[in-house]
Amino acid sequence: MIVFSMILFRSCELGFPRLVYQNDTAQATTTTKAGTSKYMLCGITDGLKDVYDIHIPDIVFPINIGVTALDFSIKGIQIANLNVPNVVVDLNGHNEVAMSALNCSVLITFEWGFQQSSYPFIKDIGTGKIIVNNAIMTGLVGSDVNRNDCPGHFIVNFIKASIDYEYFKILLDGGSSWIFQSFIDVVMGAIEDNISGFISDVIMKGVVALINNVFEDGRREKSYADYPNIIKDGRYTTGALVGVGYVTLQLTGYVYSKSNYSDEYMSASKLSKITYNKFNDDIQLAVHVECFNNAFYILNKYENAYSPPGYVVTAPPKIVFANVAAILSMQLLFNSSYIDIQLLAKPLHDDYRDNEVGIIYFEFSQYSIQSENLDLTLDSIQSEIVEWMNKKSRSSSFQFSFTHMIDIRTLQLVVDAQEQVVRLVGTIPDGCTKI
Repeated sequence: MIVFSMILFRSCELGFPRLVYQNDTAQATTTTKAGTSKYMLCGITDGLKDVYDIHIPDIVFPINIGVTALDFSIKGIQIANLNVPNVVVDLNGHNEVAMSALNCSVLITFEWGFQQSSYPFIKDIGTGKIIVNNAIMTGLVGSDVNRNDCPGHFIVNFIKASIDYEYFKILLDGGSSWIFQSFIDVVMGAIEDNISGFISDVIMKGVVALINNVFEDGRREKSYADYPNIIKDGRYTTGALVGVGYVTLQLTGYVYSKSNYSDEYMSASKLSKITYNKFNDDIQLAVHVECFNNAFYILNKYENAYSPPGYVVTAPPKIVFANVAAILSMQLLFNSSYIDIQLLAKPLHDDYRDNEVGIIYFEFSQYSIQSENLDLTLDSIQSEIVEWMNKKSRSSSFQFSFTHMIDIRTLQLVVDAQEQVVRLVGTIPDGCTKI
């Protein structure tokens, strides 16, 4: 068994006040077996460009050709092409995802050279290619959360079980010396003997890089477009949870002000358990109600986002899910009078595709309003508050990162009043086409 590990740390400079753990989970993305296969294949396809930059160490070995010996080197090794057309996963409830990459092909290019180890020390150089077709790789993909170098980001492990290929060929170009011309078959045989294990490792490194692209979370911490001082925290709280027939990625869902990372509205005590595999659709994103209340709290306190001109919010908006809608409650001060207002809140969703940010926001309407000041025109005030909250709703929404292969707008929004969760549920398209 060989274990390859890669730590994902793209945005570790953020000053979060503490580590997060599983009981901090307020947001989760779950994919079924079919959805996971599609998602991983799409992530692999999207990550191919990064494979070609992988550093592969040089190989140096001796070749005995009877009358003399050669010090042979293979340098400048690069994966020129890697094709992974089919991915199959098995989700059996253990800690890892059993994965098979089928019908893989790889083209590796390199520069070769040798020097005779004795007089007259003849040298020769050239280029070469290695072609591998119909490779099948099976293994286990595991994950954990990095709590040291980049807290809250993934460490992805790929445990190599086996790799086999039906077709393997070495092509050498160049080589003008009499030694190369005379002993080409010996040289080719020696190269094949010395790089057979190396080929497996190169393919493995490529696939590991692609698997990491699936879990890549460098885009997850996002500042709000209209409020650059406010950041949506996207740290993972634990490694991937693999159930029977599904896998779940668990995140905090917290919202912070960059001016005060220590101000945490949300806490584990406010969070109730989320049922991850409630639907059989390819993908479901679950967001706990406290994520929205967290955003309301931070945006109200640090950006004064919910106070219309002439009003002061004295109790920030707070929402509770009820059946197909939700109720938002808040308190405002107007002309020295306190006003308690409740609004109907219809959850909606959309995306900012260019930034790969999805949003869940609310469309507000009148519900109830109370004040001890009987001289106030409450209906007019309520209409004014509704208009203001709708104006601010999209810019102060709950936001999340997503892959561009999924059209967030096609997902169905489901309110779960029992668990106080909103879910986006739907299908991952076939073909990995960018939406």
